[in-house]
Amino acid sequence: MKIRCSILWLQLNPNRKRKDSFLVFRLLQQNYPKAVDQLKERFGREDLLVQIYVRDLLTMVMKNAVSGRAKTELSRLYDELEGKLRALESLGRTQERFGDFLAPLVESCLPEEVLMTWERNRNHHELSDNTAGKNIRSLENLMTFLRQEVQG
Repeated sequence: MKIRCSILWLQLNPNRKRKDSFLVFRLLQQNYPKAVDQLKERFGREDLLVQIYVRDLLTMVMKNAVSGRAKTELSRLYDELEGKLRALESLGRTQERFGDFLAPLVESCLPEEVLMTWERNRNHHELSDNTAGKNIRSLENLMTFLRQEVQG
């Protein structure tokens, strides 16, 4: 079932190059691994994928700067950020290794009122005794805060 769904997705995907690369194989289950290998070889360069995801984050920062940190739908913003961060993590760019670099980027994507709430929340937790020794600025904490804000 999973293979059939993946084949269907590749057939329906609007990316013409990817679709054309895949369709050279007959749509048989035994050809699926060969087609996937070919797609990975052609489109799966991790270094380029990382650059694309980081550029996407920078684009989000720039949009926020241009709009003057206008009100953004927080749930949409959270979903977009979460997706990009998970994609980077799947490429080995984990929050533990790259969180110090990514956290300020994510903060820069936030609408001003959300950023102010995050800073107040972070400052409050820094003053409490139960967070001594923990990195309250971590990307994981920021994303947890955003998830809670979205969920209400």
